[in-house]
Amino acid sequence: MLNKKYKESGNVLFLILIAIALFGAISYAISRSGVGSANISKEQNIIYASQIVQYGSNLRTAIKRIKATDTADTDISFANNVVAGYEHATPQPEFNQVFSPNGGGAKYIPPNPEWLDSTQSAQAFYGEVYFPRKVCIQGIGSVPLALNCRMDGIDNEPLLLFIPYITKELCIELNNKLGIENPSGDPPQELSHAWSVSLQKFKGVYEESVKLDQAGQYYGCFEGDVASMPPAGTYHYFHVLLAR
Repeated sequence: MLNKKYKESGNVLFLILIAIALFGAISYAISRSGVGSANISKEQNIIYASQIVQYGSNLRTAIKRIKATDTADTDISFANNVVAGYEHATPQPEFNQVFSPNGGGAKYIPPNPEWLDSTQSAQAFYGEVYFPRKVCIQGIGSVPLALNCRMDGIDNEPLLLFIPYITKELCIELNNKLGIENPSGDPPQELSHAWSVSLQKFKGVYEESVKLDQAGQYYGCFEGDVASMPPAGTYHYFHVLLAR
């Protein structure tokens, strides 16, 4: 009878020791998974950065395909079946359309939600690829680096895209990939508006209004400005599709 009690006590102690060991193993696994998640997040952002840059390059190639047929800069169309507002006053034929298989042959692809800062979901152009009509960049195309192109009276605004309101971490990885400095580890900040307060989309008309401060750059990622649009603490990718 006494041996039986010792045997039962030993079994209980053995089970307790197993439970302690399992608890320790689970705790260790959880702590390691936290480290792994951080690493995966950075690696995933590197992949996302490559996808974004490639998408911009694909659209640039699509526009080159259209321009090869001597299409005027004003006749290039971003009309698509996903986001409204890019149709010209006189709708362009398919061979002038970036997103037509008979034109540029590209596809309008909305940003991956995992690229985006969901706290900014109420902002205009969140979750869209935005093609503006009023933005110039000094040192791009026919714009001299020393010239303030915002109101210079010259028809030199480029065609470009924005992917607005991406995460800061992705913005940093985009600049790392493109060899663009992140001052003190942060994306460069705009000094004023990055796009027009009227939020106008390109529909065949180029206008003066806004100068993007990323002089001489064909692509990159930046932070918005404190008192302008988009606001500070938000991050945005741009890519010149056609320098003029």
